[in-house]
Amino acid sequence: GSVLAFETGDVRLSQRLVDALQLFKLTVSFGSCNSLAELPCLLSHASIPAEKRTLPADLVRLSVGIEDARDLVEDLRRAFRVALSDAPDVRAVPATPVTPLGEFGAEGDDQATVSSSGAAPETPLSDLDA
Repeated sequence: GSVLAFETGDVRLSQRLVDALQLFKLTVSFGSCNSLAELPCLLSHASIPAEKRTLPADLVRLSVGIEDARDLVEDLRRAFRVALSDAPDVRAVPATPVTPLGEFGAEGDDQATVSSSGAAPETPLSDLDA
């Protein structure tokens, strides 16, 4: 499968995002047919002093496994919504049922909204920098 990495701009957001994932499982290293998530600076590179690390502290790495791509995309969308919410424990937020792709609309669900805080306006996922 593919491996991708991105920064969220905030270590806490990266942690909440990975904690909120349900199909991607947290791991220290990749090498599975299942989809996996890693926070290198908190896991595999944690023993390296922060001032000597060359990786961004908020870096999230994902390894895409054999699960249905639509399910993985929905898991990521849900995890971003939950991570950006005011939920105190992102692991306690119940899963939403997977919606068949055809129900999202012609161009997909790129207009789904997230609330980054109680006072912040809702932002389309397509407008997020992270």
